[in-house]
Amino acid sequence: MSEYIVDEQGKWLIQGSARLLVEPSEVYLQQRVLEEQQRLEQELLDNLIPSKDEMLMAEVEIQTITILQEVGLI
Repeated sequence: MSEYIVDEQGKWLIQGSARLLVEPSEVYLQQRVLEEQQRLEQELLDNLIPSKDEMLMAEVEIQTITILQEVGLI
């Protein structure tokens, strides 16, 4: 026999030991949207961190520019 309970997250269908959210509350939905936004923001921030290869290439480019400046080519 199916049973329903309601809490701050919404209405749940209880079948045996399983719980299924059948009607999420507004608070629950807003929380999921906020969590997704935070996840996307963190993913974007993580992509801004240069890799070791990118750091090495930047150092080589700086050294190359410095050498070219020292010999007067730029």
